[in-house]
This record gives sequence, C-alpha cells and structure tokens, in this order.
Amino acid sequence: MINENIDYLNACNWRDWYLEKIEIDFENIIIKIISDSDAAIHIILKNYIGFEYYGHWDESVIKDINIYSSGDLISNSLEVIKSNNSECILGGGTKQLTDKWLQVNVDLIDNTTLKFVCRDINYVDKGYSGS
Repeated sequence: MINENIDYLNACNWRDWYLEKIEIDFENIIIKIISDSDAAIHIILKNYIGFEYYGHWDESVIKDINIYSSGDLISNSLEVIKSNNSECILGGGTKQLTDKWLQVNVDLIDNTTLKFVCRDINYVDKGYSGS
C-alpha cells in the first residue's frame, strides 16, 4: 500500500495546486493542499524525523511533489538523532534507525523546497469543497 501511495503521489500533476496548511503533531505531519477547482488532498507523513524549509516569502503554488528513498535530509536527520542521543536511541518508541525512511520534497514555483523525512506516507482525497 505504501508503494502505491508513493507511485500515485509521484505521478500526479501538481500544477494549479496550492499549499494550504501544514499541521505537525508528535507523530505526524499533515500537508493540506487545494487546487484551483477546490479539490483538496491531505498528505499524511507518519513517524517523521525531520523537516526543513528556508526562504518562505509569499508563494504557495506547488510546482511538484516527489518522494525519494534517499536524500540529504534523511542523512542529516539520522546524523543529528545519533549525535543528540548517543547510545540511548532505543527508548520505548516504534521508530528504529534502521527503518526505511522516505524524503518528501514539495517544490514551490518560487524555487523553494519544503523537505520532510518520514517512515510512512498516506493520502486522503478530501473531494471538493463546493465553492
């Protein structure tokens, strides 16, 4: 199921879609996007370990969304986790350093990129808002 979600999201044409909101809690990041036609999709990044976004100005139009099985933010996030936690990484959680991590890049038309690292991805097609 996860690979199907990745294949679907990587194959979508994201032109005329806009970043509406990003919600972050202890385990999940929810990226809420809407289209010109008022369609809405929520991309749910479960068990995240990092995110980055530099240079926000006033643009929220999406150029593309791509999901990768490797990337700079995956490496950087794992390095920081190892450095900050020494040998006490196990804890009581469900994440392991050896898990297969995914890097999600959301490219905006102003050439900035939001990057997220998570273990699991799902999406919810919210349909149309009816405006």
